[in-house]
Amino acid sequence: MQRKFTARDIHRLLGIDRNTLFYWINTHRLLRPRVSKSGGTGKKSIFDLINMVELALIRELVIEGLTMRRIASIKATIERNKPFLYAFLIDHKQLHGEVERFGRRDGNGHVVVTIEIGKIVESIVRKIKQEESNAKNSSPV
Repeated sequence: MQRKFTARDIHRLLGIDRNTLFYWINTHRLLRPRVSKSGGTGKKSIFDLINMVELALIRELVIEGLTMRRIASIKATIERNKPFLYAFLIDHKQLHGEVERFGRRDGNGHVVVTIEIGKIVESIVRKIKQEESNAKNSSPV
């Protein structure tokens, strides 16, 4: 079964607060989380590992100072490469140590965008495994 994440998990694992997360989703349409009905009157956004990687990539681009318009353009490129991203996440151990990059070159051969997705995925997976290990070790026997 695929692991599901909430906005709280995203804040804890990636450092992206709830307001920023939903600003990126609702205002800039940078991500489409799965939405499930909550127990109350509202809805609860549910995110998968692919969404986590996408959010980590968006965060890195924001840190680099790119505009939301440019990030949306890059995100469209990532969407076209999603089959690769799924394959990478399914068997990330096979590619361990390799740096996988999304990017393109302009007319002068300059790299316009380069994202080290391998390092980002490994970081997320490491944090998730650490949390699972901590939960297992702290649960009463």
